[in-house]
Amino acid sequence: MKKSKEIQKKRINKFPAARIKRIMQSDEEIGKVSTSAPIVLGKAIELFMKDIIMSSVEISKKNKSSKITMKELENLISEVPKFDFLNILINK
Repeated sequence: MKKSKEIQKKRINKFPAARIKRIMQSDEEIGKVSTSAPIVLGKAIELFMKDIIMSSVEISKKNKSSKITMKELENLISEVPKFDFLNILINK
């Protein structure tokens, strides 16, 4: 019974696939969306969020801050090359 609960925890998506599918289909250029696409995209979003949050935590610890503020996120985006594509969000 313990193993089945662990397996179920691993399969739970943090982001609802139905909502992701609805967002994907809101674009007129996208036709049909397979069943697995929103699930995979949800997992990708989850991993991206985890990466950006963990990197932000490291920066806030380095700055001896107890909170992740917008300033830490801006520093992260400008300092870490893999987040360069987010520069358009902070340069508004």
